[in-house]
Amino acid sequence: ALWLHYYDPHAPYKPPSPFDSLLPGSPYDGEVAYMDSRIGQVLDELKRSGRYANTLILAVADHGESLGSHGEPTHGIFVYNPTILVPMILKLPGGEAAGRVVDSAVSQVDILPTILDCLGREPVQGLHGRSFLPSVRGAAIGASRTLYFETCLPENSFGWSALSGFVRGDRKYIQAPEPELYDLKADPDELDNLAGS
Repeated sequence: ALWLHYYDPHAPYKPPSPFDSLLPGSPYDGEVAYMDSRIGQVLDELKRSGRYANTLILAVADHGESLGSHGEPTHGIFVYNPTILVPMILKLPGGEAAGRVVDSAVSQVDILPTILDCLGREPVQGLHGRSFLPSVRGAAIGASRTLYFETCLPENSFGWSALSGFVRGDRKYIQAPEPELYDLKADPDELDNLAGS
């Protein structure tokens, strides 16, 4: 087992050369390209050594970046989708289900149950997550689930209110000093707060 953590892309956005000049005016994108090149080196080595085909790989971000959405330059203050929706990519040994996109809601709490399932191990009792391997393999999506999110940075760093909430189906609720409710299907940019209605 190997766990790799890449800090880039992360503020302050200062990609190394030559990535700083490949995407002028987009330092965040330059950092994404830099990180992609480093991950590519690991994948190339797995392929060179003959281990790639039988390797289980799961790549996920810990958070997104607002990049100005809702007035937030980076992340951690708010809990809008640009910061809480993150990529999660699973590569199964042997190329099984390559290219399949799972539309059902999954969460980072699902990572451990999914890896255990991929390895044929019994689930750990008491975990909040569930394996999304059946969905990757094409099984019907189960019942809608409620996914929790939070940020404590506003409270811990500034003495403001922590924010928390949940997503269920197309609805997203944010517990804040002024509660927020969004219909993500009709309003994916989270601009029309329905909490008052």
